[in-house]
Amino acid sequence: MWTTKLLGALFLTVNCLSGGCDPGSLDTEHNTSTLEGTDDEVEFAVSATAATECDLKSSLLVNGNFSADLASWTTEIHEPASATISAVLDGATNKVVRVRNSKVQDFYKVQFWQPVTSIEKDHCYRVCFRAKASADREIQVQLIKNAAPWGSYGLWWPQAITSKWTTYKTEFWANSTASDGRLAFAFGANTSAAYIDNVVLIDRGDVDDCKIP
Repeated sequence: MWTTKLLGALFLTVNCLSGGCDPGSLDTEHNTSTLEGTDDEVEFAVSATAATECDLKSSLLVNGNFSADLASWTTEIHEPASATISAVLDGATNKVVRVRNSKVQDFYKVQFWQPVTSIEKDHCYRVCFRAKASADREIQVQLIKNAAPWGSYGLWWPQAITSKWTTYKTEFWANSTASDGRLAFAFGANTSAAYIDNVVLIDRGDVDDCKIP
């Protein structure tokens, strides 16, 4: 049996696997709810459009929600080490990446990234992620060559983030066909702590409606 509850602009769908079907606690910040009388958490979508556009299941990346800590991701902190990059709990069960940086330096000297082994020229790619910071700041998001000279494959995205969890997304056309890319998040140019979650990279194909900012 399925129960659907409307709360403001949010639609919460709960799959009653056993026992009662009443929704319990609703956590709008982490897109989860806990069923009454259980410890089971279920995800809900703010809207059908948002769920489709930033679906983790459609992503080219592995462990984009950091449920396996930093598995499949590489952390890069240049010497002398001045930062930490860790998977931490945000709430009871949700894991996110926290980046702390103690000095202003070149942006790329504090980053984490994941290889992207299939990039097709002229395909439209969508990047989504959730983020917040201890104070307003900017981060860099890039799809680049995973070796010197680190050339861009189409995404060079400075994004301002705030102290509230927000989902950010952008699209771009890949400028090359390659198997040696990396999707990187860089933090070195600011010392405000940053938190990242739900990183998605989707290949939309060779389409004309790529939503370039």
